[in-house]
Amino acid sequence: MTPVRLPVRTGDVKRTILPLIVCFLLLATLSACGGDGKAKAAERYRLSMRTWATEMMGSAMQVSGMFSDEQTASALLGGDAARERKLNANLRKLSSCSKGVKALWTAPPEYRRARAKALRACTHFETGADLIKLGLTAAQGGLGVDLLEGAASDLQDGIIAVPVGDLKLQQDVDQHS
Repeated sequence: MTPVRLPVRTGDVKRTILPLIVCFLLLATLSACGGDGKAKAAERYRLSMRTWATEMMGSAMQVSGMFSDEQTASALLGGDAARERKLNANLRKLSSCSKGVKALWTAPPEYRRARAKALRACTHFETGADLIKLGLTAAQGGLGVDLLEGAASDLQDGIIAVPVGDLKLQQDVDQHS
């Protein structure tokens, strides 16, 4: 029996072998920096969470500050459009808190606890934002400020629940105090 020779064209070999060589080089490069890549991904996640936490705490403190200042609170209760726009911008941030955390995708193992704490903080921020919206409408309609007082508690609980220590945020907190 004579061996069967398949006709091989030069173009066929290039199309078959070239992708294999590229894949091999890519895999070799990735495996060489595997540990470092994980560390960089974890640091990127931490920095993204840090940005999220700073924005959420800043918005909560802005809202709280608006109601702590007697003149601003009176203006809000009186329907001051400019101050309501500023308030609503902060409330929108707080209302979308959990979307911001979930947009960061899966947390690296060392930040899973921080992510869980962040989502708990979001529950407080989102509830507080909803109560402020309802409470401001009620107060402007002459129904009292009970909901606004409850909202302040939720915002405070949200600030407390932000995983400051897990994200190494203490420097940011000290700067905003």
